[in-house]
Amino acid sequence: MMPDKYEEEIIDLHQYFEDWFTGKLEKTEINASRLPDALADDFHIIASNGRITPRDTLIPALFNAYGTQSDFRIWIENVVIQQQVNDISIVTYEEWQSSNGQTTRRTSTVIFREDAAIPNGVSWLHVHESGLCPVESK
Repeated sequence: MMPDKYEEEIIDLHQYFEDWFTGKLEKTEINASRLPDALADDFHIIASNGRITPRDTLIPALFNAYGTQSDFRIWIENVVIQQQVNDISIVTYEEWQSSNGQTTRRTSTVIFREDAAIPNGVSWLHVHESGLCPVESK
């Protein structure tokens, strides 16, 4: 079964983060445009520590992190559409990260707006991360 556009966008953007942070992705103008193209102008994220970061602060910080985490891995599980009203959708997902021998998990909620002009047809309006939890290695 083909993933829906929300799941596809969540997975694609997080794969972009992994490839950007590890330096696997070539640092070109077109690759650098992936994040600004996906995030609405008034986008903001509430991190698991409660800090609110607007788009204009987030994008430069992420760009400056290019190639800084050689062993970083990120993956997404359990994408669920919670609510849809007109062109707005609320979606939850689990974000897993592994770096420096430690794995963490958080639950995130994203609000999307449909936008056929951008990759995967959805724009990120808001993200709220919660429950950053270390996961025991097996």
